[in-house]
Amino acid sequence: MDQLSQLYQERKFEEALNLLKKMTQQFPEVLHIHLISGKINYDLGRYRNAIKSYNVLIKLVPDHAEAYNLIGLSLKKLLVYNAAIASCKKAIEIQPDYAEAYSNLGNIFVDIKRIKEGIRCFRNAIRLKPNLLTAIFNLGVTLSEENQYEHSISNFKKAIELNPIHVESLYNLGNDLNKMGRLFDAASTYQKVISLRPNNHEFYNNLGIVLNDLGRHDDAFLAFKNVIRLKPNYTKVYNNLGNSLRNMGRYDDAQISFKKAITLRPRYINAYKNLGLIFQILDFNQYALKSFTQALTINPHLGSARHMVSALKGDTTKAPPKDFVRGLFDDYAAKFDKHLVQNLGYKTPILLRQLHDRYSPNFISYDKVIDLGCGTGLSGDKFFDISNKMIGIDLSSKMIEKAKEKNIYYDLITGDLVEKLIALEASSCNVNLFICTDVLVYIGDCSELFSAIQKLSNTETIFVFSTENKEGDGYMLLSSGRYAHSYQYISDLLTKNGYEIIAHEKTVLRKDKTGPVHGDIFMAKHNLSRHL
Repeated sequence: MDQLSQLYQERKFEEALNLLKKMTQQFPEVLHIHLISGKINYDLGRYRNAIKSYNVLIKLVPDHAEAYNLIGLSLKKLLVYNAAIASCKKAIEIQPDYAEAYSNLGNIFVDIKRIKEGIRCFRNAIRLKPNLLTAIFNLGVTLSEENQYEHSISNFKKAIELNPIHVESLYNLGNDLNKMGRLFDAASTYQKVISLRPNNHEFYNNLGIVLNDLGRHDDAFLAFKNVIRLKPNYTKVYNNLGNSLRNMGRYDDAQISFKKAITLRPRYINAYKNLGLIFQILDFNQYALKSFTQALTINPHLGSARHMVSALKGDTTKAPPKDFVRGLFDDYAAKFDKHLVQNLGYKTPILLRQLHDRYSPNFISYDKVIDLGCGTGLSGDKFFDISNKMIGIDLSSKMIEKAKEKNIYYDLITGDLVEKLIALEASSCNVNLFICTDVLVYIGDCSELFSAIQKLSNTETIFVFSTENKEGDGYMLLSSGRYAHSYQYISDLLTKNGYEIIAHEKTVLRKDKTGPVHGDIFMAKHNLSRHL
């Protein structure tokens, strides 16, 4: 028996099975022989043979809870889910405090998308055995897949307390910290994982992505080079390396990297989109158009590519697809403040506040303020001291998460601006100040938004906002993918909705690749009752 256990521990499975055949003939009623036989067959992927061994156990001991639990595991591997559930439930019926069986049952439920039942099973397992690492880890994975990152992070940390070198928990913790925008913590977690398992290319790849988002582009470059060293044909890394090279200003090298990704995966949509962005930076708009068109050919429903094709063709649309705006700012959220303020010289929020103060020098505070397209709260922060209750609305959930960290908003709402304003109107909300900073550049036709603003306005409501400048009339979609609006278009729309302009200035909003971005800042006052 000792020899059998040793062979099993050393994973010399074929030798162990040969020994088991002899032992089964000599000692057919020794339970441990059949248990080891089942486990070896399971580890070898011979799940039906494993079930046969466990069934012998059950014939010898009808109430053998472990055998039923292990049969459940084997049936799960064979995708026979109903029988797997029944077998694990039988194990629990025999032994109600069987934590491992609850944990295995939870995995089966999760596999067949019965998530709530799976979570309940994991929690039962942990209640019965608080230090059962597999249940804690699997609960963390399930909660992560349900986007409950605070709870998943808590579970991964608990698993790591039990086993500080549990690589899977550390890796998943890093992933969820990244999703929460906690980039410094994510980077240090990935670095610890790499120290434990230095030959895993995915660990380096994820570290590189986080370092890139942190602005540590040289370090990200080195991480991606390690990925290529470990797995030269790993397609994703060439797309990620291209992003890093772009951020380093190495546009020609970035172009080569994106093309390498496309060579490895000819239908790689993100690589085509990123290649298009590089061509835009280099002012090769025809090549950019070709790249975005190729992405759209692969996926005709890809709103972001469709929007950029329209922009590069000079076809002005009423608004960009929501997935373009949401995706842009979800990806941008973690580095938004630093990139805008430090890299692009973004100063529109302070310019709007200064404009406001010049024309309302004696105003003390506003009772209710709505920050439209609030982003991470850069504008809200500038108006916080004169706001009693400030509500932020943004299409990007990741921007909203970053805005929460500033602790300046009475409420934060994720969703479409017009839809959420209509919902607020239904609740008889009156607003005293609207802030709309660098938002109209992602809206072409502003009529619905201005109408929704008017319906929430009273006779003293103030509206401060910015636009990119267009000469003449109307609005247009620029090759950058943003919209520019003429003064006349904005003036007419304000008048139509009961607002008059009390202040307007032309200014530089920020920088981009071509130089200063010129725009207009406005302060308008509502002169009609919301009931008119």
